[in-house]
Amino acid sequence: MFCRQCEWTQGGTACLKQGSCGKTDETAGLQDLLLCALKGLGRAAAAARAAGKPDPEADRVITDGLYATMTNVNFDPAAVAGLTDRAVSARKALGVAEGCPEEKACMAGAGALSPEGGTAAGSLRDTAVLGLKGMAAYLHHARALGREDPACDAFAEELLSRSLDPDPQPGDWLELALRTGEANLRAMEILDEAHAAAFGEPVPSEVPLGHRAGPAALMSGHDMKELSDLLDQAEGRGVNVYTHCEMLPAHGYPGLSRPALAGHFGTGWQNQIRELREFPGPAVFSGNCIQKPSDLSAVFTTGPAGWPGCRRLGRLPDGRTDYGPVIEKALATGGFASDVPGRPAPLTGFNWRFVLGQAEKILGLVKAGRIARFILIGGCDGARSSRSYFTRLAELAPSDTVILTLGCGKFRLLDLDLGDIDGLPRLLDMGQCNDSLSAVKVAAALSQALDLPLDKLPLSLAVSWHEQKACAVLLTLLHLGVRNVRLGPTLPAFVHPDVLAVLSERWGLRPTGVPEDDIRAMMAGNWPGSPQPRAGAEPDVRPRAACGPDAPGCGGIAGRPATGGVRAGRSPGCWGRAGRPATVEVWPGRPPGWGGIAGRPGTSGVWAGRTPCYGGQAGRPDTGGVRAGRPPGCWGRAGRPALETCGPDAPPATGANPDVRPRAACEPDAPPRLRWPNQTSRHGRRAARAPPPRLRAPTRTTSHGRWEPTGLHPRRQGTGQDVDRARGRTYTDTRLPFGSVLTKFPPPFGVPLNLSNSNCRMRMCHWFPNAPSMSTNPK
Repeated sequence: MFCRQCEWTQGGTACLKQGSCGKTDETAGLQDLLLCALKGLGRAAAAARAAGKPDPEADRVITDGLYATMTNVNFDPAAVAGLTDRAVSARKALGVAEGCPEEKACMAGAGALSPEGGTAAGSLRDTAVLGLKGMAAYLHHARALGREDPACDAFAEELLSRSLDPDPQPGDWLELALRTGEANLRAMEILDEAHAAAFGEPVPSEVPLGHRAGPAALMSGHDMKELSDLLDQAEGRGVNVYTHCEMLPAHGYPGLSRPALAGHFGTGWQNQIRELREFPGPAVFSGNCIQKPSDLSAVFTTGPAGWPGCRRLGRLPDGRTDYGPVIEKALATGGFASDVPGRPAPLTGFNWRFVLGQAEKILGLVKAGRIARFILIGGCDGARSSRSYFTRLAELAPSDTVILTLGCGKFRLLDLDLGDIDGLPRLLDMGQCNDSLSAVKVAAALSQALDLPLDKLPLSLAVSWHEQKACAVLLTLLHLGVRNVRLGPTLPAFVHPDVLAVLSERWGLRPTGVPEDDIRAMMAGNWPGSPQPRAGAEPDVRPRAACGPDAPGCGGIAGRPATGGVRAGRSPGCWGRAGRPATVEVWPGRPPGWGGIAGRPGTSGVWAGRTPCYGGQAGRPDTGGVRAGRPPGCWGRAGRPALETCGPDAPPATGANPDVRPRAACEPDAPPRLRWPNQTSRHGRRAARAPPPRLRAPTRTTSHGRWEPTGLHPRRQGTGQDVDRARGRTYTDTRLPFGSVLTKFPPPFGVPLNLSNSNCRMRMCHWFPNAPSMSTNPK
């Protein structure tokens, strides 16, 4: 197999033996064959359309087939093979008996999405095809509600036909990729219209997170029509229906507010295996994202979703899905034993229609400086720990920003209490990934109201991606000319470096970075008419000369406007970072009382009684009077000084802020502090502060958090004890030297055994080059 269409791609290159999603080599090969068959069908359907004989059945097969090949949709080899048979039959019905050469190559084992030689043209071709898969998902849901669009179908046929070109050209495929974004915009529009016509326009609504006593059934996936059918058939049967993952926005639709809709259960799709074990009833998957169920008898599928061994629901005479087996299973299981209210209910339903209905109020807040910027944190959730970036970004967003969220990435933010701005919640959930049109509509309305192009709006985008709908939405943003999108947590493996260079140069596309750095860069994007920081000034503050009691409009971070006398008696107009106060005089001069970055003090009398010489971020040392005449031992953020009152006679602080170090450890002769891997690195990345891990003899931690072989740690040799000077702990080391550890591995190994992980394998192997390896995280 060769699969690299999602963010789970192994090693940043491709899944070659089994997909990280659980897809087997057999299923991957059948999906490649299905995609090749769809390309042949697309060529035949495009020729028929050009002859004035479009085939609606061929378009339905193309939509369903593309959707089934998306990540985490259909893992059932029999179902995928059935779709391939449908594609071949539809092609033959159009009078084309022979399959295309690529279809024959797939039957011989070649992959459908492995660009020849990794060329830029092949990469753009694959990007467009993967975007087309995401567009097919929107078309499938719209078609279920009776909405179709011939222009979208015609483009799908054209793109599939063009993908068979044996000599793709980068310029042609860049244009086709952007046209994919244009077609996807239309697909999102017709799906939005279909949802509003069938279930009403969404309104802000609370989502119950508890549960009711009684039988229960769970609906996961994305299909609102399937949820509506389940609610209809559950009425009067005593079965409570709960939404899961991307179905949460259903609670904002008036037409889905039924007595049987009891609430929402669970979080992001990646947690479903654990959550389904805790749910006392059957679950239904109507689309992506499905993972391997622990109990096949409790999981049902419909639409494009499939998993081997799970029961597939049939159809009623009127064409609706038959949920009878699900209801019977729920009644037999029994459900929840008692009522539980659950944690505070989040809000959903901030569709673009509602937001634009508040346009006058929102624009007033923008022009008055009460809203400095809109930040869209949307897209897919996933299992990688690096996705905590998006949570941290929302936490760092200043209080005069509004966070817009879309897709299952919302579950990284829903537990945050961000407050409101004059009654407008700072966190606006605009819906599932199928509702991505809302972000586009709001951006267009802002552009028109402020008379600014899209790339000059007070709007920043951080997009989390996992699968192909996120790819389609990104192509739509590029088609519209939206710039400076941050994409993460990793960049797609199917995008060639040359293509990334073009996207970066032309659209400013960039990977997500350090949250603290990214939020500062976002907030620095002032728009015409906003206050500007003075030239050469520290970017986080404003000079005192422009910050007097009679000077309203004094800024904070990135020159955001304030007004006189704001924020609980602070000196008029005087701020720090993120609206935190300074006092009378600010930067330069730094007299006592100046608040500093993120409210960290630089001098006496601030930060809950801390004493002078209290440091800066992450305890970075500045010993011996370095950095342009700073007093010995005085730190500050990234080498910025605290004050002259930071001298050798300053007493040590107590009850220290964990981000700084006390004066006692700040003497000129104090050695540099050892950074443990789970503390803040010199690059500003943060992690949970826990007791330091015990050093693994014979290694030590470098400044980059990597392990190096050095023999026993010098501070342990001959003592058996280690003192953590920064934390004041003493503990006993009971480990043996490395040579003694090796005695635990006698023959049949014959030679010492290398135990390695991904960070130290190469460093350890040179000790015993002939030793067999056993990796703790195989690659």
